[in-house]
Amino acid sequence: MYVANLARDPSIPIPVQPNSSAVLAIFMLIGVFGLTYVRIKFAQANFGTIFASMIVAFCLTQASVTPGFQPAIVVSCTTC
Repeated sequence: MYVANLARDPSIPIPVQPNSSAVLAIFMLIGVFGLTYVRIKFAQANFGTIFASMIVAFCLTQASVTPGFQPAIVVSCTTC
């Protein structure tokens, strides 16, 4: 989610932006591939992978709508 928020344009007030959504779609593709591989490789992990895929889908779709993790410049005062 941090990488997707770095792709956001802070001057646009609309929460859903195509750049951040594209980054999240790539992470969704990687997550679905990994979970499908685990589901096929280990038959006993069927319920766990279904539950994990629901969590991944919810988190990544909500990350597209919810802005956060904005980078900021932090000034440290060492003489204070």
